[in-house]
Amino acid sequence: MDNLPDSYDWRIFGAVSPVKDQSVCGSCWSFGTVGAIEGAYFLKNGGNLVRLSQQALIDCSWG
Repeated sequence: MDNLPDSYDWRIFGAVSPVKDQSVCGSCWSFGTVGAIEGAYFLKNGGNLVRLSQQALIDCSWG
């Protein structure tokens, strides 16, 4: 672990999408979930960042 960097900025590598406005609708769970899935997909698929929709989760979460 001594050879690990002190910090690592995923933005430099294009692994995260830009910051988005969550507003006040109680959708933080959607932003966190989508961000985690986007990051995992980026790592699994050779550095291909696919932007997913937080709104799709919010729209479909209330039945």
